[in-house]
Amino acid sequence: MMQKELQAQADAFRAAAKDYRSTDDQIAQDLQRGIQ
Repeated sequence: MMQKELQAQADAFRAAAKDYRSTDDQIAQDLQRGIQ
């Protein structure tokens, strides 16, 4: 039970981190386009 909850939290955290990174990349690309 405990192990399963920890696994679910870890999966959710990884998914959020992936979303955050892709959003970060998008912002960086937009900034670069604005500079050029």
